[in-house]
Amino acid sequence: MDRAIKVAIKSFEDPPLDPSERRLLYGKLAELNRVSFGEAVRSFQTDYSLDVSDLWEITGKGSLSDVRNRVIHGDTFTHEQMNALVTAKFQMQWHLERMLLAILGWPISQSGVRKDAIAAWTPYHDTVTARNKLAT
Repeated sequence: MDRAIKVAIKSFEDPPLDPSERRLLYGKLAELNRVSFGEAVRSFQTDYSLDVSDLWEITGKGSLSDVRNRVIHGDTFTHEQMNALVTAKFQMQWHLERMLLAILGWPISQSGVRKDAIAAWTPYHDTVTARNKLAT
């Protein structure tokens, strides 16, 4: 299949791709065999019946994944946005803790990361504000 895709990339005409552009695309072909991060997260949540609907989304537009990408790619942040990153950090931590508890078979309802346990935390209530501050 790689060969057929390479032929299609090489013969692409609108607009024609120069050799460096084709090389970049060829380098990504191995990734086509992997499940996307978003699909892996959705599958995990389904397989473990994990409810994270009260938390900031991990994938999608304006998600924690978008925030991660901005950090990794060197975006600069204002002081207000830095505070919003603290909210994102807590949200990611709560996701991770719930995932680990699900793997271990521990009921989220008996944990410190259940909705009513984290509802008193400022980063829980600041999610919408933080998302807006970090929106691109």
